[in-house]
Formats: sequence, structure tokens, C-alpha cells
Amino acid sequence: MGKSATIHITTAKKLLSELEEFEKLKVRILKLIPESMIPYGSTLWWEKSEMEADEDIKSGRYAVYKNADDLIKDLHQSK
Repeated sequence: MGKSATIHITTAKKLLSELEEFEKLKVRILKLIPESMIPYGSTLWWEKSEMEADEDIKSGRYAVYKNADDLIKDLHQSK
């Protein structure tokens, strides 16, 4: 069975705060690194891809199609 440990609430709060800062730093670093340098399919690759997709959505860089035929027509026009 796994072992457990108890930590003081102050320590837990400090650790959580540091994790939040680490996450912010990770996001800034991921924005700087080209996608081609991140192993395809890795957790970091997915995180970067999702960040970019969120930015595209916020910026309005997406299309809505009424049906699959409209989507296919648009794909063929983009060549």
C-alpha cells in the first residue's frame, strides 16, 4: 500500500502558491518555444496546442459551418 504524509496547512498553502507561479512560468515558456521543438503528442505539445486553440477562439480565428458539405467546400478552397 502507499505511504501517506501529513503537512502543515501553512506549508500546503505555500506549496500551492509556488505551483501556481510555476504554472504561469510554464505557460510563458511554452509560448516562446516553437511547436516543432516539442515532442509530438507529448503532454507539453497538447498543452501548447490547446493554448493556441484558445487564443484562436478568443481572436475569432475560426469558422462555423452549417453542414459537412460547406466544410468540405471551404477546405478545397483553402488549397
